[in-house]
Amino acid sequence: MSRPTNTRPRRRTRSDDRKGAALVEFAVLMPMFLTLTLGAVEVITATHQTSQLAQALREGGRLATQAYATSDLTTNTLNEKVVDDIRAFLAAGGTDITELTVTITHADGSNEGSAFDLSDSGNNFELFALEATLPANVSLYGDWLPNGPSARLVFRAGRINSTLN
Repeated sequence: MSRPTNTRPRRRTRSDDRKGAALVEFAVLMPMFLTLTLGAVEVITATHQTSQLAQALREGGRLATQAYATSDLTTNTLNEKVVDDIRAFLAAGGTDITELTVTITHADGSNEGSAFDLSDSGNNFELFALEATLPANVSLYGDWLPNGPSARLVFRAGRINSTLN
């Protein structure tokens, strides 16, 4: 079968060489873009949670240095009251506190790392650390992160007595 005489063979143009290139570029770049975007969201979430933990610890440290009347501590020790206040602060902000750990320890000296009793007057003017840690599974995308968000702040024990005249 012969070709009709009035049709010429089609010349290849530069645009013919680029057909499908956009689809290939999209298929190569989209997974990288998606990974970067989800990673950024994960980092922002972890940063926000760490910031909330630090704020809760600041509030707990402020409460730990206030003078409490013994009537305020009928069911809890001062340490338990501070930990409960930190947990309540985080829960009010929407943080899941079911697996939250809060510790109060000596921050320096020979007792560093051991439990610190806020009620003990012998600990006045000693440094203590408040530390809060959430498990790694608070992540949006599973528990692939090795550690959850945590915060640690150091305070000096003492009591602030204020009287209003």
